[in-house]
Amino acid sequence: SNGNWIKSKVSNLRSSDTVIIYNNLSKEKLFEIASQEDEKGRYKVVDSHSQIWKESLKNYFEKKVHSNLFYTEVDLLNDLQKRGLAISNVMTIRKWLNLDDKERFPNSFKSLLAVKNTINCDSLNANFESIKKSKKFYRGIMISLGRDLSDDVMEYISSEGTIVGNVLSKFTEEEIKVFVEQAAPKRTIKNISITNDDETN
Repeated sequence: SNGNWIKSKVSNLRSSDTVIIYNNLSKEKLFEIASQEDEKGRYKVVDSHSQIWKESLKNYFEKKVHSNLFYTEVDLLNDLQKRGLAISNVMTIRKWLNLDDKERFPNSFKSLLAVKNTINCDSLNANFESIKKSKKFYRGIMISLGRDLSDDVMEYISSEGTIVGNVLSKFTEEEIKVFVEQAAPKRTIKNISITNDDETN
């Protein structure tokens, strides 16, 4: 508005308006920031619990493949779905099977429970309650930090880079520029319509 960025309700937007819509692209960076200030070692526990369920799933999958060379990630997905998994994209399964992937936990408890009930692994069963607590803690801190970071980004943009908030200050100057460009690109509204689609689509 008049050359300046302002916060606006969606109901105020019109076709041809130029907008910035924030999209958090740096979950791993958020975890890194939180870990740096972790005096109690809670984030190391989160990482440890994350590895337990992923290693258990990977071992289960490898045993299945060893006994049946035609067993694939799609078959694993189908087996998990029979136990209550709501996910339908096999790419998610591939991420779970990759121990280096930074996706630490399934998005929902239902998905984690489906994994537990499908593979019936002693290690996972013994640590399941602790893993649940780590998942809840991790999700809560990521939501909180993500909210703070989005506020920092919008403040940074509206102040034309003169205000750098607490979370954003953990980034280097170059990282801030790159992050803001990627997470908050400028867009021009072509048209506006009412939809019943899920916001994740």
